[in-house]
Amino acid sequence: MTVGNTPSRAVVVGTGSRAQMFTTALARRPGLRVAALCDPNPVRIAHHQQLLKGGR
Repeated sequence: MTVGNTPSRAVVVGTGSRAQMFTTALARRPGLRVAALCDPNPVRIAHHQQLLKGGR
């Protein structure tokens, strides 16, 4: 999913338990980049960063 040569970007706002499904799905989409994660809980942010890197 790109516009010209620029990859599309997504933002995940709220990284609670349901968001894991979205983060994982977005990370698998070719041509899409998760540009930001937003949550007041740094532990949840760290968990989702690992999901984006391919960890579980």
